[in-house]
Amino acid sequence: MSIDIKLIEKSGVQLFTIMGLLDDFKKSMQIISSIGYKNIELFGPYPFSSDETKKEWSNFKEMFGLKKDDIFDGKNSKEIYKIIKDNDLNVPSLHIDLNTLRYNFSQLLNEVKHFNSRYIVLPALMEPPKTIDGYKKCAEEFNSYGKKLSEIDMKFVYHNHGYEHKIIDNNEGMNVLFDYTNPEYVKFELDVFWMKAAGKNPLEYLKKYPSRFALMHVKDSLEPFVFSKDGETPDQWMEGISFVSDPGDGILPLKEYISEGLKIGIDYFMIEKDLSQDPIKTLETSYDFLKNF
Repeated sequence: MSIDIKLIEKSGVQLFTIMGLLDDFKKSMQIISSIGYKNIELFGPYPFSSDETKKEWSNFKEMFGLKKDDIFDGKNSKEIYKIIKDNDLNVPSLHIDLNTLRYNFSQLLNEVKHFNSRYIVLPALMEPPKTIDGYKKCAEEFNSYGKKLSEIDMKFVYHNHGYEHKIIDNNEGMNVLFDYTNPEYVKFELDVFWMKAAGKNPLEYLKKYPSRFALMHVKDSLEPFVFSKDGETPDQWMEGISFVSDPGDGILPLKEYISEGLKIGIDYFMIEKDLSQDPIKTLETSYDFLKNF
């Protein structure tokens, strides 16, 4: 199957891929654009992120290879977006943490409009629910965010991270999130690696819930990886990250996933190699993979 311009336009980069370049945000945007990408997916902390989020990030940044607490160098949302647009890039989606959603939502609503984005994505639950009722409460919370975002023509999106498939009372949290969220307000971003890490088949979910996925993280795996436990803790995520490879360099049937994603109308396919040790190579290899799809 040969790629057409529509898939290139639908492709982008989750910036977690290029952590090693983000100490110079402007230059990193220039690099992404020069390779040919048209879209990026941002992550925070942002100027409007909660104080707790900024504090937590400061504790994690060295583990992620960053020197700065703020990759945006104190710029406001308009200034950040200007740098992005000056490099002919769009921001269809932003990853935003739960604390910011809970405690800075009004400010978030005022600020995200400057990015002309379509989707606000919750990348993970740092403390996943332990009960089915807990997941039902999460679904209610997601519906609330989605309804409010709909007022500014945006959608709320949940990004799977693997732990949602833990069996609880003969059910799974992922099933609850699909069943109890309102399709009008809540969509999903399919991370194919983390779903495989939970022992599940992404293709089955794409076919079972064709109207629910708006975004996909395109990433590969050097070899089979399944969580040793339940996938609920960052140390298990870091273990998995060591298996992530550039798209097309691993064993996952990415072409099947992308083909099905195109068929059901996924809007954007964001390449992501978490914490790539050679981000420019990853950007180039990933673009070539998409170009030759």
